[in-house]
Amino acid sequence: MSGSTHARVALALVLAVSLAGCGATNLPFLGDDAADDGQAEAIATDAVSEMQSVSAYNFTMTQVVAFGQNEVNMTADGTVNHTSERLYMDVTESVLTNTTRSKEFTDVYVVDDTRCWRDSSTESGWNSTSVSGVWNQGLSVESQGELLNATGTSAALLENQTVRGETAYVVEIRPNVNALKRVVANDSSVDLSEVTVRNATVTQYVSQDDRNLLRTTMHVTFVQQGRTTTVDLEMNYTDYDDVGQITIPETEDDEPVCP
Repeated sequence: MSGSTHARVALALVLAVSLAGCGATNLPFLGDDAADDGQAEAIATDAVSEMQSVSAYNFTMTQVVAFGQNEVNMTADGTVNHTSERLYMDVTESVLTNTTRSKEFTDVYVVDDTRCWRDSSTESGWNSTSVSGVWNQGLSVESQGELLNATGTSAALLENQTVRGETAYVVEIRPNVNALKRVVANDSSVDLSEVTVRNATVTQYVSQDDRNLLRTTMHVTFVQQGRTTTVDLEMNYTDYDDVGQITIPETEDDEPVCP
């Protein structure tokens, strides 16, 4: 199986796990702090409410996908503007195998349903593709509910931590792996028939002051055709509702590179 296939499966699973912190209002919160008169549920609910009301934010992301002696490292800095349905990110991707090493730099823009990119490995300039409903991709509300309320899904309120100088609540969610696989297969085109998910964990760091989500970390391990793949991802969110407009660059003919 190719590395690109592994990457597609990894991204689908990470997408699902990243949504596991949304709407977690009916989960049985566990751990020493569980007897908190609903505090954990309230934290999760407030964080979801804040994220749903946000119009724009900046983010940084690091992701490592490892399988066998191969490793793909990706870092990105970007801005999301839900109001104007625009995204920009500057991506650096490093691929390491037992015989080769490579690094690629890519600029990515998303405008409405069009994704445009330009990478350092080609001289062809900007490429584009259209994906219907790109701003609404991901698990449906019904599927999120199925995942979050599945038997075996658990959540715990962990010890507070400091994130960028802010005291944060820490909520760890472990989705039921069979439910995770089922809902991803139902809500995406990725074939998971030969995928076995070993474990999946998402940890969310929520500001005590305003309930904004400060950081999300994820870990997923899955096996496909006898090969184990691990995915580790961290996203940091800053500058809620306080970012500039995303300006689309123009070609030499004064046309936007992402129409």
